[in-house]
Amino acid sequence: MDGIAGRFTRVEPRRRIRRLVLGLLSDLPRKNCWTIAVRHEVA
Repeated sequence: MDGIAGRFTRVEPRRRIRRLVLGLLSDLPRKNCWTIAVRHEVA
């Protein structure tokens, strides 16, 4: 995340992309926006 954090000037997008990347790298059996959001409690 340190490598791409500088591409986002605000902290909110950095947090959002971090959660997305962690969700994509997680061990979820099926990955889509819904399962990632539920896993990481994204509203």
